[in-house]
Amino acid sequence: MKDLVQEQLARSIAVMQSVLADDTIADAVVRAGEFTAKAMKSGRKLMIAGNGGSAADAQHLAGEFVCRLTVNRPALRAIALTTDSSIMTAAGNDYGYVHVFERQIEALGQEGDVFLGISTSGNSPNLMKALEKCREMGILTVGYTGNGGGTMAALCDINVIIPSGVTMNIQESHLALEHIFCMVVERAYFGPEFGREPQILSE
Repeated sequence: MKDLVQEQLARSIAVMQSVLADDTIADAVVRAGEFTAKAMKSGRKLMIAGNGGSAADAQHLAGEFVCRLTVNRPALRAIALTTDSSIMTAAGNDYGYVHVFERQIEALGQEGDVFLGISTSGNSPNLMKALEKCREMGILTVGYTGNGGGTMAALCDINVIIPSGVTMNIQESHLALEHIFCMVVERAYFGPEFGREPQILSE
């Protein structure tokens, strides 16, 4: 079992090293963060969605924006579209699960908002519908994917594609880059020196 632990850690590290070596990923995270900060300064918001583990990521990331990541600061406007069980079940029941995020974007989205879709495969049908709706409404789209970007890549203005086809390794890199995305937004919003000395916080 010890070999299993070490083997899986080595695979996780190898994927993260590939992410670190890929300048296009860093550039995409910076672009997404700077645009999101600009949108928030204009009174717009970040909407986030995903399925399964990526739904948990969406909620986790929204919590970092609304509360804090490493430093106390004013709340930043972000919402996970995965949390309202009445909306999710009504949309799923009445229109089909493929429309659960699209319907919320239609109701809550505004031109100039940012939508972040998280999918390890890049092929989630409900995220595809959401991305199409965003294009209709003038909402910037960011995709966090793996697997070469999948079918989502063509509908995203900014793509962060993890160079792996293994779901758990993609998710590990997504989480790290979601935290970094939040940091980029903070520094673009509050100033370049913000958060350089993180506080030790407990949950």
